[in-house]
This record gives sequence, structure tokens and C-alpha cells, in this order.
Amino acid sequence: MVIDIINKEAFGVSEEVLNEVLNYMLFLKSKENENKKTKRKAGIYKGMFKVGDDFDEPLEDFLEYM
Repeated sequence: MVIDIINKEAFGVSEEVLNEVLNYMLFLKSKENENKKTKRKAGIYKGMFKVGDDFDEPLEDFLEYM
């Protein structure tokens, strides 16, 4: 089993090196979890809210800047 090989190889290795190995393993684990996430889908909220007809009209608060 792989875990047995890792244990055997870790024997006698410095704490610093083992910490680097652990950090790398955690990095790989996070990358693996990223790949498992579902992709976002466009249009899932279509029709759930409406935008007003005057959406593109200038706001009164900003008239002095225009």
C-alpha cells in the first residue's frame, strides 16, 4: 500500500522536509477538490427578477458630473 511506502521513506527525514511534503500533499488535495466542483451554468436565474425600463437612464445624483 502507498501509505506504507510513504511511512517507510519518511523515517529519518528531517521535520523540515516532512513539512514540505505535507504542504505539497495538501496543495494536491486542494487541486483535486477544485476539479470536482461543478461548473457554473449560465441562465439559471432567467426570469426570476425584472430590470426596470429606466435602467440605462442617468441617475439624478450624478447629473452634475455629466
